Amino acid sequence: MAHGLQDIVDNLAERLQRSVAIDDPHIRLLAARHHFGDEDATRVSSVLNRSVDPQLCEQILAQGIAQWTTPGRVVVPLEGARPRLCVPIRCTGLLLGYL
Repeated sequence: MAHGLQDIVDNLAERLQRSVAIDDPHIRLLAARHHFGDEDATRVSSVLNRSVDPQLCEQILAQGIAQWTTPGRVVVPLEGARPRLCVPIRCTGLLLGYL
């Protein structure tokens, strides 16, 4: 499944000409596409380390994204970090992750 997921991320990133990543519900990176000049230090770190600092995860989850059913903007509370478009990935209401 991971290879198929990576193909989806690669194709979407190429179509959008934007960085694309998919995280699980705990904000653990599952797949990511190379950058198009829209990266910041937080994104680079998460891709290289395949994880996000636990405190940062808590701050992001505190924005209520686990309850979202539509796309929204996530503010990353770090200096120099850009906001992210967050799209919850759900199947019959079950949260599978975030795009």
